[in-house]
Parts: sequence; C-alpha cells; structure tokens
Amino acid sequence: MDENPKDKLTLVREYLVESNVEGLLIGSATNRRWLSGFTGSSGWLLITKEKALLGTDFRYWEQAQDQSPDFKLIEIKGRLSEELPKFIAEASVNTIGIEGKHITLHQFDVLLTVSDVAWVKLENTLEIFREVKHPSEIESIREAATLTDKVMAQVNEIAYPGITEKQLAWELEKRLRELGASGLAFPTIIAFGNNGARAHHEPGDRQLRLGDTIIVDMGAKLNGYCSDLTRTFFLGNEPNSTFLEIYNIVLDAQEAAIKNIKPGKTGKEIDKIARDIIDSAGYGKAFGHSLGHGLGLEVHENPRLSQLFDGNPLGSGMVVTVEPGIYLPDWGGIRIEDLVLVTSDGSNRISQCPKQPIISINH
Repeated sequence: MDENPKDKLTLVREYLVESNVEGLLIGSATNRRWLSGFTGSSGWLLITKEKALLGTDFRYWEQAQDQSPDFKLIEIKGRLSEELPKFIAEASVNTIGIEGKHITLHQFDVLLTVSDVAWVKLENTLEIFREVKHPSEIESIREAATLTDKVMAQVNEIAYPGITEKQLAWELEKRLRELGASGLAFPTIIAFGNNGARAHHEPGDRQLRLGDTIIVDMGAKLNGYCSDLTRTFFLGNEPNSTFLEIYNIVLDAQEAAIKNIKPGKTGKEIDKIARDIIDSAGYGKAFGHSLGHGLGLEVHENPRLSQLFDGNPLGSGMVVTVEPGIYLPDWGGIRIEDLVLVTSDGSNRISQCPKQPIISINH
C-alpha cells in the first residue's frame, strides 16, 4: 500500500460508507498524526466524502501548512465551545462519527451543542488501519530498534555493583539520545533483584549487588515511532540454578511463539503457545500478563498477543512484541522481549540484541 496521505484519505472515506456516517471527526493526537502528518499537540481533523479539514490554532499554523498540504486549514482562534461548532459547520454534513475511545465528556458536551448533527460513537476508527504498517513505518521502527539494540548491548559494560536502578536508567537514556533517539518510547524499566517481581517496576535507589538479576525494558523513539526491548541479566560469574531454570523456560517459550507467528494466526493462539510451555514447567500462575502487543506510533497498539484479544488475526506488515515472563515474589523476575514483523510467509525478528545474560564481575 502506498503511504501517500491521499491513499489514507481514500481508506477513511471508504470507512465512512461502511460506518454509515457522512463524516469522521478525529481529535486524538496519534490518529491525527497518522492521517494528516500533523505533529502539533492541538488540532482536529474532519473528513467527509469531499473535504479534508484540519483545524488548529496560531501556534501551529505554519507547521500545519508544511506537514498537511492535502488538508484545508481552519484556524481555531478562541475557546473550544465557540470554535468547534464553527469548524464542524465547514463540513456541511449531518451524521458524523467520533472516536468513542478518545473523546472526553467535556468535548462530547460541546458537540451536543451543534445543531442538526447526529453524532455516532465509533469504538475503533483509524486504529484498524494503523495495525498494518507501511514500508516507511517499518523502516522507522527498525531504526528505533537498532538504537535500542546498540544501547542494550552495552548494559554488560555499564552495570556494576553499587549502581542504582535510577542511575542505570539515566545512563541508558543518555546513550539512546546520543545515538540519535528523539526520546524514549516509554519510561525505562530497571529492576534489580526482588524488584523484578514487579513487571512494571519504577527505577528507584536500590543498589545492584552480586548475585542480582537485572531486568532492563526500554525503547527509543525515532521519527515518531517506538521500539521495545527487554533483556534480563545476572550479575556474577556463576548464575544460581533458579536463574538458569527460569531463564531457559522463558527463552523456550519466546522462541516457540516466534516460530509460530504467521498471517492468519490469532493473538490468542500465539499467546497460548508460550503460556502452555510456562504452565507445563509449573510457573503458569507467575506469568500474569499477555505475551505481547502491537507497536508503532504508540508503544501499545493492536493487535494483541493475548487471551483477551478478539480483534483481527495477524497479517503481513504487523509489528508485535513477544515478551513472556515469570515473576516470583521475594525472588525477582525474568522477561525476554523482541520485536517481530509479520511477513507474508511467517515472521522476521526486528530486534537483534544478543541474549547474553551473564555479567561477569571481572568485566
């Protein structure tokens, strides 16, 4: 599929017909950027069969002109309650779909003041088109992943007894930015020792000690697109038997899941492959989150590799994380995560960082 914005507009206009609406109002930042290219923090899109409107204020006027040449710009000068009805009137349509998952109660109250318009709450709008990535989107994700791979491979050099979780998180962020990342895809997760039992632990002042496990979950952002990578390490020359047992179970579960990813498979099926391996090893209750998720302009997108996901099956061009984990209170946890591109005949692993968990105390 060509990624020219006009082609995206064609997709959306076909969606209008399928949804029995004459127009579609988009206010969420990610959907707005995907469709129009506009990266400003404030703005609205309104798409009809004949019109493509972008409303924003003075701060972003020149930016919008540069980024969204296929959209007619409407300047929003005052309060939302006054300007949004005027913006909507430009479309001259009577039935308009809105983003049910994104619009606030206040914004909806404002919409209700617009006369002669019937509002239709749509559960999903542009998210359904964003699941399959365009070639340039995949390239941006690959570039972000490459930065993340390079910095993750340096953890063995950076980590030392006495460093705190906060210090390691900051050092990794600095290195990502020095390599060219525009920012973080999400706040970096660093968990030493028993803190690893918390899947989304926030880095604190806990110091690294000999014999600790180290979970590092991080991602760079580049050109608006995210990456996501997790590795688990052990500080010391000889890992204990618990670490080796659990690490290998998690690794086996991940590899089995990735091997089975291909178009037509459902998120539930792929999740179950990894979950069955962990469950058969006796740690099923210690794997409490889903196996993975889609990724793009947002770090968490559809599709989901989850027992709770009933959306579209996997298709060529989708990018997903595969991140099984085992978490034991009072001991810690192990998670291994890679980015995977679904291809026409299977999958391709985007993440290339080696899985070398042992950090020698003599390094």
